[in-house]
Amino acid sequence: MSMFRKSDSQLAVGDVLVEANREKTHWRVEFLFDDPNGVAHVRLRRVDDSTSARTFAAAVLTSDPRFRRVPREASPEE
Repeated sequence: MSMFRKSDSQLAVGDVLVEANREKTHWRVEFLFDDPNGVAHVRLRRVDDSTSARTFAAAVLTSDPRFRRVPREASPEE
């Protein structure tokens, strides 16, 4: 059973994020998972380069000012 709760992270598959210092680089939430210790993680895939992926703890993406979510209507197309 997953310990991941959407209310904890406020992230969902398909959400798009940008890093504050790289406004032109968009990352789409590919999937959500818990590591073996029960810590929620998010796998991001770069929108314009599907070979680039990153994994972060969900808490980092939701609390760190380096990341912000792009509104769905402003999200780039794949």
